[in-house]
Amino acid sequence: MPRIADLIESHRELLLRRFLDEAGKLESARGLKPSDILNSLPDYLATLAALSRQGSAADTARVKQRQEEAHLGSRLRLGYNQDEVTTEYVLVGRLIAELWEDLPPEAQPAPEDSQRLFTALDAAMDHAVATFTGYSMEDRQREKRTLRQLEALAPKSLGRDEPVAPHLTPMVRLIMEALEADGAELFLVGTPGTLRLAAAAGRCESLTGSGRVVPLEGDTFLARVAASEEPLVLAGTPESTTALREGLCGGGLPTLMGLRLWPHGELMGVLYVGVARARPFQPQAKRCLETLVESLSGILDRAFLFGQLEDAHARLGTSEERYRLASRAITDAIWDWDLSTGTVLWNEGVETLLGFLAHEVTPHIDWWMSRIHPDDRERVVRGIHRAIDSGMGRWRSEYRFLHRDGHYVHVTDHGVIARDASGRGVRMVGAMQDISVRKQAEEARARLLKRESQRAEQLRGLAAASVTISGTATLDALLRVIAEQARELIGAHQAMTSMAVKGREGPSLQVVSLSDKYAAWRADAPSLDDGGLYAYVARTLRPVRLSQAQLEAHPYWKGAGPPGGGRPPLRGWLAAPLIGRDGVRLGLLQLSDKHEGDFTEEDEALLMQLAQLASVAIENVQLYTALSQSEDRVRLALMAARLGTWDLDPVSGVLRWDERCKELFGLPPDAEVTWDTFLARLHPEDREPTSKGVQRALAGEAGGVFNLEYRTLGLRDGVERWVSAHGQAFLDEEGRAVRFIGTVMDVTERKRLDARLPQARGGTAAARGPGGEAHRHRQP
Repeated sequence: MPRIADLIESHRELLLRRFLDEAGKLESARGLKPSDILNSLPDYLATLAALSRQGSAADTARVKQRQEEAHLGSRLRLGYNQDEVTTEYVLVGRLIAELWEDLPPEAQPAPEDSQRLFTALDAAMDHAVATFTGYSMEDRQREKRTLRQLEALAPKSLGRDEPVAPHLTPMVRLIMEALEADGAELFLVGTPGTLRLAAAAGRCESLTGSGRVVPLEGDTFLARVAASEEPLVLAGTPESTTALREGLCGGGLPTLMGLRLWPHGELMGVLYVGVARARPFQPQAKRCLETLVESLSGILDRAFLFGQLEDAHARLGTSEERYRLASRAITDAIWDWDLSTGTVLWNEGVETLLGFLAHEVTPHIDWWMSRIHPDDRERVVRGIHRAIDSGMGRWRSEYRFLHRDGHYVHVTDHGVIARDASGRGVRMVGAMQDISVRKQAEEARARLLKRESQRAEQLRGLAAASVTISGTATLDALLRVIAEQARELIGAHQAMTSMAVKGREGPSLQVVSLSDKYAAWRADAPSLDDGGLYAYVARTLRPVRLSQAQLEAHPYWKGAGPPGGGRPPLRGWLAAPLIGRDGVRLGLLQLSDKHEGDFTEEDEALLMQLAQLASVAIENVQLYTALSQSEDRVRLALMAARLGTWDLDPVSGVLRWDERCKELFGLPPDAEVTWDTFLARLHPEDREPTSKGVQRALAGEAGGVFNLEYRTLGLRDGVERWVSAHGQAFLDEEGRAVRFIGTVMDVTERKRLDARLPQARGGTAAARGPGGEAHRHRQP
């Protein structure tokens, strides 16, 4: 199969020429030189070709990112909007794909090659959307709510001569509240070269003079906003900017932000909001103002248009002159539907928007209905008839309409319903507008938000899985928890955790987790891999991600044969090695049969993180098991030697004795012991020297070694016992004792024997020598 790189390189000039033709039709591209429209496209095509040949190599990916950032910066400087930038990337993908669409299957690129291309272009569009919006999900939802409220407040129609403040003030107030401002004013174009105050809200409402007129000439804030394509901000005290603030309401609003209303490339007015404290507006506020003002512009433009249509209808009745004036008022496809006859007349916009020539359009409503997308048709037709039959004055809908060349165009359609004296609908006039670019951008944003939401949910699942895995104490249970958590976290039907044993090539311990889809195989504990891929991952210590086709073609997969034979069929494969702290393999974590689609790069990264957590947990369980076994052996040895043990934490003062140690002090097994308990059970003559010996050990003398013999007095039985104590104090880097442990042994019988030996030799004086009373407290 040929590579996409070959097609790009052999058709490079054709791609550049066709891109120039189509991208040059964008609004922001008008008047630009061909070099500005093409920009970095020749180099970008070379980079896409390199991706086709080399895959996602780090160097190529960095070059691609730099080119996209430079292109985005250039487009921002030229005034391109988000939809136009994403449209260019869609156009590049479509032009390249058209190079092989009509070729036979064997002459088309491999699916993974085309997937790599479209993934790269999709990532570029996601970056462009993020750069333009900077919006959080909460910001977007709040904006949508405000837009819906604006639509609910929108007037049906506005005559140029009728009072507009009652209709516009609620909308201005809504925009002010959405931007958390303290005042706002809306000016509309009045007589030539002037702006006339149309509505005010907040602090400006009580200070507004009716009909205030402001000239568009000069260097006032309103004049600057009217001449700017971007939102403008004015900060400072009213006293210091008197000239700039000419025509504004004042009202103690030191910081202002304004934007012009600019439907169809013509100034309609200026809206500004102000806050009562000097502070900059957030970037999100500027973006929100642009969105709300754009919506307000459309609402007012439509209202004034339909006001004109209604005026024309009143003056001209059903004459052709009324239709001609309505068509001239808007550049989109205008339609006029006679509800009594079903006749529909279209203006020349139907050719521009939908590609149909005038003689190709049947003048009946059925022509329009039949070309609505089948999935939208019932909803749209039912909605327009409900508007007509329920006495509504207007209708609006969004749907897909069949273009003459066979593709569907996303359109928004608005209609105004004229009624007779009895309220019966007799005529409907409307305008259809192409919103395909906006829909594509919304879909791109929706995909981005969905991926981010899924990623956040997986990260939360990973944190929960970490807690579950870390809290599992036995190896068998741990392997099962790892398999189940991996399957649920990634969303797969099959998962297996395998453990390796030194000296063996394949796994020796394995646990399989299957969803209900494969419940019939659960009792047989099937393996996901017969050893080929397991050995491959174990040898390379690298993750492997394969689609079903890649799995069947992989040289290390020996195949499982047809379904049955003790294990379910594999559908794709994702595996990550379990690696110990020393870099040695512990085992393998495998997944197969994802719920939706193939395993992705994000799935692979998530599984690697889970595998790292699992590896640490496995080693901890192994270490804990070995430590428990070692402690059991030590405990048995101490019991055989009749030794007691003690453990003192010098920092907290906590003292722990085992049962034998408590027995030597005459205490019950369940007795609580403290340092005071220890001192209280010592013989009065031995108490001070013993305490000093402990303090010397804790101070680090003689390396912290403690060897001493002393007498204890039993609490319950009152028996005097001699014990031999041996301990070791452990010190930190600063010389402070952090732990003090040791053993005690009963030497009472030896002491009694030592006391009898001098008598047996016939001399009491010798008993007072080095082996007598002075020998009682010796510390070697």
